[in-house]
Amino acid sequence: MKKLLLIALCVVAVNALQCTDKFCSAIKCKAVTSCNGRIAKGICGCCDICIFSIREGERCNPFPFRGVPIFSECEPGHVCSVRTRTCINPLGPLVRNCESEQAAALAQHIPSHYIPQCEADGSYSAAQCYGSICKCVTREGNQIDNFIGPIGTNMSCNCARDMERFRRWHIIGKWFQCESNGDYKKIQCMGNLCSCVDEFGKPTGNMIDVSKKDTLNC
Repeated sequence: MKKLLLIALCVVAVNALQCTDKFCSAIKCKAVTSCNGRIAKGICGCCDICIFSIREGERCNPFPFRGVPIFSECEPGHVCSVRTRTCINPLGPLVRNCESEQAAALAQHIPSHYIPQCEADGSYSAAQCYGSICKCVTREGNQIDNFIGPIGTNMSCNCARDMERFRRWHIIGKWFQCESNGDYKKIQCMGNLCSCVDEFGKPTGNMIDVSKKDTLNC
Protein backbone atom coordinates (compact mmCIF):
# COMPACT_ATOMS: atom_id res chain seq x y z
CA MET A 1 0.00 0.00 0.00
CA LYS A 2 2.81 2.39 0.90
CA LYS A 3 4.56 1.55 -2.37
CA LEU A 4 1.45 2.33 -4.41
CA LEU A 5 0.98 5.62 -2.54
CA LEU A 6 4.60 6.58 -3.23
CA ILE A 7 4.19 5.83 -6.94
CA ALA A 8 0.99 7.88 -7.08
CA LEU A 9 2.69 10.81 -5.39
CA CYS A 10 5.56 10.59 -7.87
CA VAL A 11 3.13 10.65 -10.81
CA VAL A 12 1.36 13.71 -9.42
CA ALA A 13 4.68 15.44 -8.75
CA VAL A 14 6.02 14.78 -12.26
CA ASN A 15 2.81 15.93 -13.94
CA ALA A 16 2.84 19.11 -11.83
CA LEU A 17 6.35 20.08 -12.93
CA GLN A 18 6.87 23.02 -15.23
CA CYS A 19 9.88 22.40 -17.41
CA THR A 20 11.72 25.71 -17.60
CA ASP A 21 15.36 26.68 -18.10
CA LYS A 22 15.58 27.56 -14.41
CA PHE A 23 14.37 24.10 -13.44
CA CYS A 24 17.15 22.36 -15.38
CA SER A 25 19.84 24.80 -14.22
CA ALA A 26 19.02 23.93 -10.62
CA ILE A 27 19.70 20.23 -11.20
CA LYS A 28 23.19 18.75 -11.00
CA CYS A 29 23.33 15.95 -13.54
CA LYS A 30 25.47 12.87 -13.09
CA ALA A 31 27.32 11.57 -16.10
CA VAL A 32 26.15 8.21 -17.44
CA THR A 33 29.37 6.26 -17.84
CA SER A 34 27.95 2.77 -18.29
CA CYS A 35 24.59 1.72 -19.71
CA ASN A 36 23.27 -1.72 -20.61
CA GLY A 37 20.65 -0.33 -22.97
CA ARG A 38 20.35 3.17 -24.38
CA ILE A 39 20.89 6.70 -23.09
CA ALA A 40 17.93 9.07 -23.15
CA LYS A 41 16.78 12.26 -21.48
CA GLY A 42 15.05 12.19 -18.09
CA ILE A 43 12.50 14.56 -16.55
CA CYS A 44 12.14 17.76 -18.61
CA GLY A 45 15.05 16.61 -20.75
CA CYS A 46 17.55 17.98 -18.22
CA CYS A 47 19.82 15.01 -17.60
CA ASP A 48 20.91 11.87 -19.39
CA ILE A 49 19.53 8.63 -17.96
CA CYS A 50 20.16 4.98 -18.76
CA ILE A 51 17.18 2.97 -19.99
CA PHE A 52 18.00 -0.63 -19.13
CA SER A 53 17.40 -3.19 -21.87
CA ILE A 54 15.21 -6.17 -20.90
CA ARG A 55 15.84 -9.39 -22.77
CA GLU A 56 13.25 -11.72 -24.32
CA GLY A 57 11.39 -13.73 -21.70
CA GLU A 58 12.26 -11.40 -18.82
CA ARG A 59 9.65 -9.51 -16.78
CA CYS A 60 8.49 -6.08 -17.96
CA ASN A 61 5.75 -3.54 -17.25
CA PRO A 62 3.16 -3.26 -20.06
CA PHE A 63 1.40 -0.33 -18.36
CA PRO A 64 3.98 2.38 -17.55
CA PHE A 65 2.67 5.57 -15.93
CA ARG A 66 2.19 8.36 -18.46
CA GLY A 67 4.42 11.35 -17.79
CA VAL A 68 6.88 9.36 -15.68
CA PRO A 69 10.28 8.59 -17.30
CA ILE A 70 10.89 4.92 -17.97
CA PHE A 71 14.10 3.29 -16.79
CA SER A 72 13.77 -0.04 -18.59
CA GLU A 73 12.30 -1.32 -21.85
CA CYS A 74 12.33 -4.46 -23.96
CA GLU A 75 15.37 -4.93 -26.17
CA PRO A 76 15.12 -3.74 -29.80
CA GLY A 77 12.64 -5.74 -31.87
CA HIS A 78 10.66 -6.82 -28.80
CA VAL A 79 7.53 -5.59 -27.00
CA CYS A 80 6.04 -6.12 -23.55
CA SER A 81 3.19 -8.66 -23.60
CA VAL A 82 0.07 -7.65 -21.68
CA ARG A 83 -0.84 -11.32 -21.12
CA THR A 84 2.51 -12.68 -19.91
CA ARG A 85 4.13 -9.40 -18.75
CA THR A 86 7.36 -10.50 -20.37
CA CYS A 87 9.28 -9.24 -23.39
CA ILE A 88 8.28 -11.08 -26.56
CA ASN A 89 9.30 -11.06 -30.20
CA PRO A 90 6.16 -9.93 -32.09
CA LEU A 91 7.43 -11.69 -35.20
CA GLY A 92 8.16 -14.93 -33.38
CA PRO A 93 6.31 -18.11 -34.47
CA LEU A 94 4.67 -18.62 -31.05
CA VAL A 95 3.26 -15.11 -30.73
CA ARG A 96 -0.28 -14.61 -32.04
CA ASN A 97 -1.29 -11.58 -34.10
CA CYS A 98 -3.64 -9.97 -31.56
CA GLU A 99 -1.18 -10.15 -28.69
CA SER A 100 1.59 -8.76 -30.89
CA GLU A 101 -0.54 -5.85 -32.12
CA GLN A 102 -1.75 -5.13 -28.58
CA ALA A 103 1.75 -5.03 -27.14
CA ALA A 104 3.04 -2.88 -30.01
CA ALA A 105 0.18 -0.37 -29.55
CA LEU A 106 0.81 -0.09 -25.80
CA ALA A 107 4.52 0.41 -26.40
CA GLN A 108 3.81 3.59 -28.40
CA HIS A 109 2.28 5.35 -25.33
CA ILE A 110 -0.12 7.34 -27.54
CA PRO A 111 -3.31 8.56 -25.78
CA SER A 112 -6.59 7.46 -27.43
CA HIS A 113 -4.65 5.08 -29.68
CA TYR A 114 -6.49 1.92 -30.80
CA ILE A 115 -5.50 -1.04 -28.61
CA PRO A 116 -6.96 -4.40 -29.71
CA GLN A 117 -8.68 -6.63 -27.15
CA CYS A 118 -7.51 -10.25 -27.10
CA GLU A 119 -8.85 -13.53 -25.78
CA ALA A 120 -6.87 -15.88 -23.53
CA ASP A 121 -5.93 -18.03 -26.54
CA GLY A 122 -4.41 -15.04 -28.34
CA SER A 123 -7.23 -14.50 -30.84
CA TYR A 124 -9.05 -11.20 -31.32
CA SER A 125 -12.11 -10.54 -29.13
CA ALA A 126 -15.36 -10.45 -31.12
CA ALA A 127 -16.01 -6.75 -30.48
CA GLN A 128 -13.19 -4.27 -31.04
CA CYS A 129 -13.77 -0.66 -29.93
CA TYR A 130 -12.09 2.59 -30.87
CA GLY A 131 -13.40 6.01 -29.96
CA SER A 132 -17.18 5.77 -29.62
CA ILE A 133 -17.71 2.87 -32.04
CA CYS A 134 -17.31 -0.91 -31.71
CA LYS A 135 -17.14 -3.29 -34.66
CA CYS A 136 -17.45 -7.06 -35.01
CA VAL A 137 -14.33 -8.90 -36.15
CA THR A 138 -13.25 -12.46 -36.81
CA ARG A 139 -10.83 -14.34 -34.56
CA GLU A 140 -8.12 -13.11 -36.94
CA GLY A 141 -9.16 -9.46 -36.48
CA ASN A 142 -10.88 -8.88 -39.83
CA GLN A 143 -14.04 -6.75 -39.73
CA ILE A 144 -17.27 -8.65 -40.45
CA ASP A 145 -19.43 -6.77 -42.96
CA ASN A 146 -20.75 -3.54 -41.43
CA PHE A 147 -21.75 -4.79 -37.98
CA ILE A 148 -21.06 -1.89 -35.63
CA GLY A 149 -22.55 -0.39 -32.49
CA PRO A 150 -21.93 2.37 -29.96
CA ILE A 151 -19.35 1.70 -27.26
CA GLY A 152 -20.71 0.56 -23.91
CA THR A 153 -23.58 -1.56 -25.30
CA ASN A 154 -21.93 -4.89 -24.42
CA MET A 155 -22.33 -6.30 -27.94
CA SER A 156 -21.39 -9.97 -28.30
CA CYS A 157 -21.19 -10.22 -32.12
CA ASN A 158 -22.23 -13.89 -31.81
CA CYS A 159 -24.59 -13.76 -34.78
CA ALA A 160 -22.07 -11.94 -36.97
CA ARG A 161 -19.33 -14.44 -36.16
CA ASP A 162 -21.56 -17.50 -36.71
CA MET A 163 -22.78 -16.11 -40.02
CA GLU A 164 -19.24 -15.34 -41.14
CA ARG A 165 -18.05 -18.83 -40.16
CA PHE A 166 -20.87 -20.54 -42.11
CA ARG A 167 -20.09 -18.34 -45.09
CA ARG A 168 -16.38 -19.17 -44.92
CA TRP A 169 -17.09 -22.90 -44.77
CA HIS A 170 -19.63 -22.58 -47.63
CA ILE A 171 -22.39 -24.12 -45.50
CA ILE A 172 -25.88 -23.44 -46.83
CA GLY A 173 -29.34 -23.99 -45.39
CA LYS A 174 -29.24 -21.65 -42.40
CA TRP A 175 -30.49 -18.08 -42.40
CA PHE A 176 -29.06 -15.74 -39.78
CA GLN A 177 -31.09 -12.79 -38.51
CA CYS A 178 -28.61 -10.43 -36.87
CA GLU A 179 -29.01 -7.04 -35.24
CA SER A 180 -27.01 -4.15 -36.69
CA ASN A 181 -24.45 -4.64 -33.88
CA GLY A 182 -23.90 -8.32 -34.72
CA ASP A 183 -26.00 -9.82 -31.92
CA TYR A 184 -28.73 -12.37 -32.58
CA LYS A 185 -32.24 -11.01 -33.01
CA LYS A 186 -34.52 -12.44 -30.33
CA ILE A 187 -36.56 -14.36 -32.92
CA GLN A 188 -34.86 -16.70 -35.38
CA CYS A 189 -36.53 -18.67 -38.15
CA MET A 190 -35.45 -21.80 -39.99
CA GLY A 191 -37.57 -22.61 -42.99
CA ASN A 192 -41.19 -22.11 -41.93
CA LEU A 193 -40.53 -22.47 -38.19
CA CYS A 194 -39.53 -19.74 -35.73
CA SER A 195 -38.62 -19.57 -32.04
CA CYS A 196 -37.12 -17.32 -29.40
CA VAL A 197 -33.36 -17.70 -29.01
CA ASP A 198 -30.69 -16.84 -26.44
CA GLU A 199 -27.60 -14.70 -27.05
CA PHE A 200 -25.91 -17.65 -28.78
CA GLY A 201 -28.81 -18.24 -31.19
CA LYS A 202 -30.03 -21.38 -29.41
CA PRO A 203 -33.84 -21.90 -29.22
CA THR A 204 -35.31 -21.22 -25.78
CA GLY A 205 -38.87 -22.36 -26.43
CA ASN A 206 -41.17 -24.21 -28.80
CA MET A 207 -41.00 -23.73 -32.55
CA ILE A 208 -44.07 -22.18 -34.18
CA ASP A 209 -45.16 -21.54 -37.74
CA VAL A 210 -43.55 -18.48 -39.34
CA SER A 211 -47.01 -17.00 -39.92
CA LYS A 212 -47.44 -16.75 -36.11
CA LYS A 213 -43.99 -15.45 -35.18
CA ASP A 214 -45.43 -12.08 -34.15
CA THR A 215 -47.14 -13.86 -31.26
CA LEU A 216 -43.81 -14.87 -29.74
CA ASN A 217 -43.02 -12.99 -26.53
CA CYS A 218 -39.23 -13.12 -26.26
